[in-house]
Amino acid sequence: MKIVCLQKNLQKGLNITEKIVGKNTTLPILSNILLETQKGLLSISSTNLEIGINCCIPAKIEKNGSITIPAKLFSGFINNLPNDKVFLEVKNNNLNIKLLNYSAVISGELAKNFPIIPKITGEELFNINTTIFKNGLNQVIHAASFTENRPEINSIFINIVKDKIIMAATDSFRLAEKTINFNKKSENNTSFIIPIRSAQELLRILGEKDGEIKVIISKNQILFSIKDSDIDEPGVDLVSRLIDGNFPDYKQLIPKDFKTKLIINKNELLNSVKISSVFSGKINDVKFSIFGAKNEIDVAAKDFSAGENISKIKGEVTGDDLDITFNYKYIIDGLNGLVGENVFWGFNGPTQPSLLRVLDNRDYFYIVMPIRNQ
Repeated sequence: MKIVCLQKNLQKGLNITEKIVGKNTTLPILSNILLETQKGLLSISSTNLEIGINCCIPAKIEKNGSITIPAKLFSGFINNLPNDKVFLEVKNNNLNIKLLNYSAVISGELAKNFPIIPKITGEELFNINTTIFKNGLNQVIHAASFTENRPEINSIFINIVKDKIIMAATDSFRLAEKTINFNKKSENNTSFIIPIRSAQELLRILGEKDGEIKVIISKNQILFSIKDSDIDEPGVDLVSRLIDGNFPDYKQLIPKDFKTKLIINKNELLNSVKISSVFSGKINDVKFSIFGAKNEIDVAAKDFSAGENISKIKGEVTGDDLDITFNYKYIIDGLNGLVGENVFWGFNGPTQPSLLRVLDNRDYFYIVMPIRNQ
């Protein structure tokens, strides 16, 4: 292999692919990346056997070939070089690197030793703007479980129903669901479960990209193919395994009627919760007292070692007065997922789940369980 490419393009490709690479004592090759020429481009690939990432950058190909080399060593060298032409050449399983007055030789291995990243072929499930998809994923991911002993909720559930993409996540204490409309109408309803780590990597790669993401599914694996509208930005493919299991049947848990209804300014409520969180106890408890006659909600916290606090906010209350306690972190997460000025918050007593959503928009909701016996 003998190629020439720009340092900035090589750096971009490495920053995208190397994040999933880590030390692996049982399979050291997983600490490597794979470099290979492909259709006039330089392909950079990495995998941890659960996720595979491939990124292609522009390059002048003088001789086709491939090599696998330690990811951290290569990126550490490239990231500190100035932006100019980088000359890469493989000789005797070594990668020779030259740029201006800088040079290095990195010991590599034959490309055939690198784990194969599956080629996903099949029907395209959907093709959607990257920003819309990223924002939807961001709205639900905080509700997912981050413990690995229950893989079916250590995940994001995606359900394709006709012209809608429905994303959901839960950790059994709260649940978030986002519905996205897209142009293509799917002939068959399809659902699948993505591991949380794959979703996190996908969000990281999407970053500030503005383009399209294409999704293809095949048996127990899925492909996210990302094309940026900026032709100078590298295209990226992420392949992930899917979780084999059943996501909880959460639809039956969604409250349809409420004994207490509150309409309130989102930022006022969010700020009051953040203030009270300073005084909360070891279980992050913050108490909400809702008064219909005064159209008021009191947000309070008390800790015997820290002190106490109360904030009074005006809102529109209908139904029963209520005292209810929540983990403040869950409420902050839910409010941060809402995009709008005013929010609706529905309750069915101090021990039942409550529902948060934007007042005039039902495409996203957040359900959270209260803390009992407070």
